[in-house]
Amino acid sequence: MVDKFITYLLQYGKTNQKTAEKEPLAVRTARSIKSILLSVYNQAVIDGLVQSNPVSLVTVHGKKNKDYHEDMLFLTEKECADLMNFLACCEEPHFHKLVPICFFGIYYGLRRSEILGLKLDVVDYDKKTLRI
Repeated sequence: MVDKFITYLLQYGKTNQKTAEKEPLAVRTARSIKSILLSVYNQAVIDGLVQSNPVSLVTVHGKKNKDYHEDMLFLTEKECADLMNFLACCEEPHFHKLVPICFFGIYYGLRRSEILGLKLDVVDYDKKTLRI
């Protein structure tokens, strides 16, 4: 029964909010759900509610966690300079607005989400610091 449940999750585990159609859950999510069920049944075995853990026999087929791993790519110093020059010298006027944003990312090593999450209250003009 647990195996059928996991199979169902991998086929119809979530509902698309736009189309209201059933879609598969990610393999990683199905593995997380299996892990939670495994812990619950382990505790049920300890408490004497069940004799054995049925989840321990279930396997979630799909991509391995190592297949999800992405190698980090970093720009070289020359690539950073080329990017900044491109943005500063580009004829498109809205590209010029990206120069300070890219500078923060390059100089401070910020992720996209960290740059976009910056607000004025994180800047301390007196101490000349930026709290990230």
